[in-house]
Amino acid sequence: VIKYNDLEHSIEISDFVHNWNTGLYTNGVKVLSENNEFKEITNAGLTGKSNKMIKITSECGKVIECTYNHLIKTKNRGYVQAKDLVQTDELDIKN
Repeated sequence: VIKYNDLEHSIEISDFVHNWNTGLYTNGVKVLSENNEFKEITNAGLTGKSNKMIKITSECGKVIECTYNHLIKTKNRGYVQAKDLVQTDELDIKN
């Protein structure tokens, strides 16, 4: 979720990066952080575009698509690389 000109909306990361790099956004763009606070963006880019991706679905139905080495916060083991998650891990994610 981003906030721009006091409006909040969801956007795919790749679309946001494209809009940022083409100058659609100017100063004042904020992104919703893990602790539900909006933080100002100062730069945007994509990394690992050619890396293999993994899809993780939480018990509540939330889907996370990330690289295999992306760190996922769990309640029982702290941060774990996505590739190392096991069935008994409890994901610590917001709905």
